[in-house]
Amino acid sequence: MKYILVIMMAALAACSGGRQERMKALMADSVNGLFQVREINGHRFRLTYLPEEKQQGEWCFKLNVELSPEMKASKGESRQGSYGVDTLFSLVSGRDTILPVHAMRVANGNMNGVEYMIIFEKKPWQVENAKFCFSDWLFTHRFLEFPIQLPAINKIDSISSRI
Repeated sequence: MKYILVIMMAALAACSGGRQERMKALMADSVNGLFQVREINGHRFRLTYLPEEKQQGEWCFKLNVELSPEMKASKGESRQGSYGVDTLFSLVSGRDTILPVHAMRVANGNMNGVEYMIIFEKKPWQVENAKFCFSDWLFTHRFLEFPIQLPAINKIDSISSRI
């Protein structure tokens, strides 16, 4: 009985290990837009799609903003990045625009920038490509777009939510 249990646990570990490798490879692929970096005026913006663990019907993104050296030295950021952030983000595909269900600044103790968690309601779209839009009126005063492919999101979600 012990041997059967050990074999089952080894098989389960082997299956989940392959899943983790596929997820890492998909996230590292620069073509699908699941992880992107933009640098503007010394500020670095890193957008990451967070795969869902269970079928929750949400798209979740993390945007990390690393401040420029000048802004770090002047300590000019203070609390301006904490209020009204739900109006700064949208997800656009074709003629359809989705506003976030929830957007908040993550209190992660990062002294060199800010990090946001943005959650959108999952909608069935006919268009394959979408854009994550960030109206950056806080740091660079620009409108930033990050292209995202919805088939890549669906693929990584299906890998992530398997048992």
